[in-house]
Amino acid sequence: MNFIFKFKTTNILKFLILFFLINFNANSQSTNLKKYFSNTSKYYKEKNYTKASKSADMAIELSLIEFGANHQVTATLLENKGRIYTMINKHFEAEKLFSKVASIRKKILDERDPIYAESLDHLARSIRSQGRLEEAIEIHDKVLSIMTYAIANNPHAINNITRQASLYRARAMHTKAYLLTKRKNYRDAYGLYKSATVIYERALGKNKHELIELLENYKDTLLINNKDEEAKNIVNKIKKIQSF
Repeated sequence: MNFIFKFKTTNILKFLILFFLINFNANSQSTNLKKYFSNTSKYYKEKNYTKASKSADMAIELSLIEFGANHQVTATLLENKGRIYTMINKHFEAEKLFSKVASIRKKILDERDPIYAESLDHLARSIRSQGRLEEAIEIHDKVLSIMTYAIANNPHAINNITRQASLYRARAMHTKAYLLTKRKNYRDAYGLYKSATVIYERALGKNKHELIELLENYKDTLLINNKDEEAKNIVNKIKKIQSF
């Protein structure tokens, strides 16, 4: 599998559907794994995270039996479970899974592969959500370094890579803005919050969970500085997003 192809299959659903269609034998174990993966995706979209979590656990268990611990499918299923934990604010549990995913992908992929960068991006965000901002920024820097290499060396996939790199950069800005707020460097924090907001609005599509998180942090920074009117505008923006 060449580099560009691997990058284009970073979307979890596309990767696994492709894998199922090409590689699965018609045995009951594979059929059940396919079923639990499909159910996980369905329940996740429905925001039924309890059922999604149970289906994810069953898929992981079957993948460990069929493919073993150090396999891309197992890593992807673990990442799915980590994303569920993120949505229900179990960030420590998410961190443990994303760390495991990153470890697996580091073993089976080139360390400059954007799929590995995706693992680190999830890890950085789970660490940020626990308030370990300096540690998260170090991981963000690794992610951006990988994406810079990918952009420089894969001109045929430039549009896909630059879009993803832009989102990763916004997430790094988000973390940095949060850190600057903690350090009372509010002026620079405002600029990063604004820049990250623009990218999030363009890149996140219908999933506005991260955008709302960012705007909540931005609002809190404004309130600290008695910028009540600006904070009110952010609150109204959050309400508008949540109404859709």
